[in-house]
Amino acid sequence: MTTTEWFPAVIAPVHVGWYEIQDRSLRCTCCCMDAYWNGVDFVRSGYFGGRLGVYEVFRNVTRWRGLTEKAA
Repeated sequence: MTTTEWFPAVIAPVHVGWYEIQDRSLRCTCCCMDAYWNGVDFVRSGYFGGRLGVYEVFRNVTRWRGLTEKAA
């Protein structure tokens, strides 16, 4: 799948879904993380040790990109 160009964080994604993001914790511009855009924030969630629910909002996103077409 092809990705879009990088957009600055001041521009919010139009669609809810998964995106690649970069934030201030990264020291380079070649690495990125997957995050879910819920319509308000970029977040990640899951379970630690199979029991502890974890929910994190990315507060220092610098830029993001998505797919150029709908995922199959």
